[in-house]
Amino acid sequence: MNYELALKLEQAGFPSDAKVGWKVPNLSELIEACGDEFYSLQKDSDGWVAMAKSEWIVNQNASTPEEAVANLYLAINSK
Repeated sequence: MNYELALKLEQAGFPSDAKVGWKVPNLSELIEACGDEFYSLQKDSDGWVAMAKSEWIVNQNASTPEEAVANLYLAINSK
């Protein structure tokens, strides 16, 4: 995960226990932070796809599963 995405997570209120600086969450933490809205994560020919239970929230073509779920978290929390 790059710095810009980690910063967006921080600005969106992603839970962090980091005392100083920014935290790069792992996949489990990202999925847990999406809460009940998280539905699935899969890999297709274009990259990783994370989906929420709300069918209109889908993040496609991420290069890593962490990136896909991080962007899904941002989409869920931008409502």
